[in-house]
Amino acid sequence: CRMLGYPAEELLGMNNRQFTDAGTAKDLFKTFNEVYRTGLPGRGGGWTLIRRDGMTRTIDASASLRRNSAGEPIGFRGVIYDTTESTQHEAALREGERHFRELFEAHP
Repeated sequence: CRMLGYPAEELLGMNNRQFTDAGTAKDLFKTFNEVYRTGLPGRGGGWTLIRRDGMTRTIDASASLRRNSAGEPIGFRGVIYDTTESTQHEAALREGERHFRELFEAHP
């Protein structure tokens, strides 16, 4: 709820397409469908969430299938990790490495 900026009551009735971009929505469907079909836990990442205020966050997530006492699927249990800052730091590091490599190669 805090990650998306919505109150829990409002978030519960929302479709994930309301707070994800098209690519993320497609990947989420694929991941959760696989978890549902196989019953095995799944993971994914590099997904984009769109906060209520329009800002975006990058996430990784893991999910498992929840079952009732009869073994029937009743939902999912998952954990979402906000990786926005680490993703930005990694991009800045790659850019710095590229810059210094160009400087080094330009002055043999």
